[in-house]
Amino acid sequence: MLTWHWLQNISFLCYVGLAWLIVLVYSGQLVRIKRKSFPAMLAFPVTGSVGILFYYRFLACKPPYLFHQRFPFFPLPIGDIARVYLEPAAIEGPHNANPSLHMDWTLLAWW
Repeated sequence: MLTWHWLQNISFLCYVGLAWLIVLVYSGQLVRIKRKSFPAMLAFPVTGSVGILFYYRFLACKPPYLFHQRFPFFPLPIGDIARVYLEPAAIEGPHNANPSLHMDWTLLAWW
């Protein structure tokens, strides 16, 4: 991503542009079938709420496994963040238990 700036820009647009996709789904339903527009729009925040609950219920290799009892109430001090190296961390536990909420919303918009 640091080498290929075009890839960084495309990834950023896809990440941030998801809100526009949700707006397009809602407006498309509003124009085509008005009675289906509200359930279509309601599906996105419900999916987000359920996803956040699942994120904390099925932790897998997420911050609590790395920070243990310190997460989320005792973050790293600001002064220590400059000394943190970006490198893979060997964490005990299952990997990739929850898909990204962005993927959930994208699939929901596609459906």
